[in-house]
Amino acid sequence: METMQRAFRALSVLALVGGIDLAITAWVLATSEGMEFEPLQVLTMALCVFFSVLLGVLGLVFAGAPRKLTRLYLPTMLAIWANAGNVLLLALNGEGVASVVINAAIVVAYAYVANQLKKSSQV
Repeated sequence: METMQRAFRALSVLALVGGIDLAITAWVLATSEGMEFEPLQVLTMALCVFFSVLLGVLGLVFAGAPRKLTRLYLPTMLAIWANAGNVLLLALNGEGVASVVINAAIVVAYAYVANQLKKSSQV
């Protein structure tokens, strides 16, 4: 359980840093000449940033109390859907942004570790 808590803390920090990195990447891409975002892409990118930062902060708050991880279910599911939509929209437009895919992988790993930590704390 201690190892899972450490992994959860590490993924929480990664989610926080990934959200900030995604915000910087979106800002750079929006101000560059080569890429133009559609309104739906901007919305999904903003949701990904919001939920990544939210998961990072909430993960750091709840990492010491695994029994409270049930409160993270809704934000985690919304983050997974936002990241899936963002990856899908970028793939449909033929654009590849590595930080979007990395952020989606971090959120999926976060959800897996949170679920395993919640299961191990209930036993």
